[in-house]
Amino acid sequence: QRPEEWRAWGGFPPPDWPRYRSIDFGYEPDPYTCQWWVDAPDGRRLLYRQDYRLRIDIDEQPERIKKAEALELTALRYCAKDLGRTDLDDYLERLNVVCTYSDHDRGERALYATRGISTVKAVKDIRAGIETLRGLMSTKDGIPRLQLVRGSLMERDRKLAESRRPTCLEEELPRYRWRTSKET
Repeated sequence: QRPEEWRAWGGFPPPDWPRYRSIDFGYEPDPYTCQWWVDAPDGRRLLYRQDYRLRIDIDEQPERIKKAEALELTALRYCAKDLGRTDLDDYLERLNVVCTYSDHDRGERALYATRGISTVKAVKDIRAGIETLRGLMSTKDGIPRLQLVRGSLMERDRKLAESRRPTCLEEELPRYRWRTSKET
């Protein structure tokens, strides 16, 4: 569920909250994914939008990202004007994306850069990832630090759904399974 304070911002996080993108270039059989995360002032990290699709060409991906973000920025600007929040003008020049993490492929990263989206290579160390996820899944004052906002999927991929494959992160997570030392 979207936090109540987002209602004033058209259902989006307030413009001054830091945002992060996470991109898996994918194509097929693995889907292209772009996830938009935001850090709330109370220490939570929330997934508030995700694009999760098969057969999205690398040339099309940056345009999908920019289009989604343009719609969000337009809504935030409108809401800020409506609320009289001129103190946030600096955050409304462009979306407050602090960093974009992506796959390591240099060619795809270079293409994204030419389209105005610079990326940082994601850390692929599995143990470090598990520890980071474990920390984010812990609770602070009874509130989980990592939260997935219901309804964050931009559009359900029919082909993935028909093949009974995950169509979003919420469906993907329960399928993760880590081998124990007894299974190796």
